[in-house]
Amino acid sequence: MSTDLSVSDLDLPGAADVDAYRERGWYVTAPIVPHDMLDRMRLLVDEHQHRLDVGRLPHTVGMQDWRPLDGDGLRNNEFITLQEPRFAELTLLPIIGAIACRLAGTPSVRLFDDQALAKPPGDDDAFVGWHTDRAYWTNCSSRQMLTAWVPFEDSTVDNGTLMVVDGSHRWDGVEHLRHFHDGNLDRLSVVTGGRATGDAITSIELRKGQVSFHHEGVLHASRPNRSSATRLALAVHLQPQDNEFRQTFSPAGDRVVLPADRLCRTTPDGRPDYSDPAVFPQLWP
Repeated sequence: MSTDLSVSDLDLPGAADVDAYRERGWYVTAPIVPHDMLDRMRLLVDEHQHRLDVGRLPHTVGMQDWRPLDGDGLRNNEFITLQEPRFAELTLLPIIGAIACRLAGTPSVRLFDDQALAKPPGDDDAFVGWHTDRAYWTNCSSRQMLTAWVPFEDSTVDNGTLMVVDGSHRWDGVEHLRHFHDGNLDRLSVVTGGRATGDAITSIELRKGQVSFHHEGVLHASRPNRSSATRLALAVHLQPQDNEFRQTFSPAGDRVVLPADRLCRTTPDGRPDYSDPAVFPQLWP
């Protein structure tokens, strides 16, 4: 694996890869992230998790930002680059943005959110239930948002790697699949209304340095970590050039307000500006 951070066409998905992504809803790269960068960023995650409230975003933003007093379970730290700018070395890696542009068919791509997700070993509460990212991004106008999933070590079935349901991004109704906190991962058939069973699941195993991308509409989850070491991964949520805020409402009729809506500047007509470079920096070009 080269440590050259420039982007070559050889690093980008070809036409067949893009077609496969649009059919399956996910794509896996060759090793593209330098190991020493991942090792440095791991130290920054630990540093952030143990920092005091000074320097953290306020609780009123409505995001998750794990600290030791939160106890067991999945350790989820959102907007970690906004809180720790040194993390941009990884989050804004040009090759990640260039691949995202090719897959989403967009001329440019911006950050929308990022999450450092740590799974301690042997913790049954450290899981991610079946959900689609789109279900949590209802205020986004784009239907081509996507996530780059970057493991900090080899990611295997044993340590709770990402599981996806092939082609689920092409289903109707995926914007309602919000089961992130449901730990019964064997309820796939129930969650999907009988549209999928365990046979439809693909476990995406990656070597350190590889990155997987998945479409916002793909149903995905991950099991607890059964290895002997903590598994850490970064989820880089990306928005195409044309994405903008659109107001949506909950089933109860309440206005949906995303954490991002509270962080960014507003447009002249008072809407959250999803192109605000201070919160949503551009990865590519």
